[in-house]
Amino acid sequence: MKLVVVLFVVFLNVSFAAPKETPGAWFGLFHRKDLNDHFSMWGDYQLRYSMEEGGMQQTLFRFGPLYRITKRQEIGLLYGFVEFGVKEYRTTFHHQFFVNPKLSLRSRLEYRNLEDNDDDSLRFRYLIRFLHALRGSTSLLIWEEPFANLTSDEWTGERSFDRNRFFVGIRFPAFGMDFEAGYLNQFIPRSNRDTMEHLALLYVYY
Repeated sequence: MKLVVVLFVVFLNVSFAAPKETPGAWFGLFHRKDLNDHFSMWGDYQLRYSMEEGGMQQTLFRFGPLYRITKRQEIGLLYGFVEFGVKEYRTTFHHQFFVNPKLSLRSRLEYRNLEDNDDDSLRFRYLIRFLHALRGSTSLLIWEEPFANLTSDEWTGERSFDRNRFFVGIRFPAFGMDFEAGYLNQFIPRSNRDTMEHLALLYVYY
């Protein structure tokens, strides 16, 4: 009987435990260089710091060409290098649609390859981004981005739902650049215990 009670308590802790909550900070630099009326080059560099681990959790560098189909729609092919203890090489098909000046939709299909791992992965992510003018040139910025794995792989936990990101903050111009600052919540499901990351975010577009 005691064994049954112990197993029941363990089951409750594993299955219904509150997510593990961790703090962190993300910083990103983003740049677009127009080549002509249709083509441009994109590049971004991101640093992701874990306050719980007391060090850099992940670095990301991504670049590639973008093609403007119309004033409201573009596609692109981006290549990324990600390091988080292991090295990941990421090829991404990018599509973005600007519904109006306030609302944009972005989808990305990512082919992910880990170094020394033949178990490649496909992932789809969809970002909904909303801007609302506040005062002067400052705007409220809200975005939501769910991620879904299209393949079942051991290193992604064989999960269809990979993660979700929700951001709320402000966007404002300064020093000839655009800044986005605020709070990012990232929820990551895990087989043993889910993780909820509370992140301070600063993105700079120049």
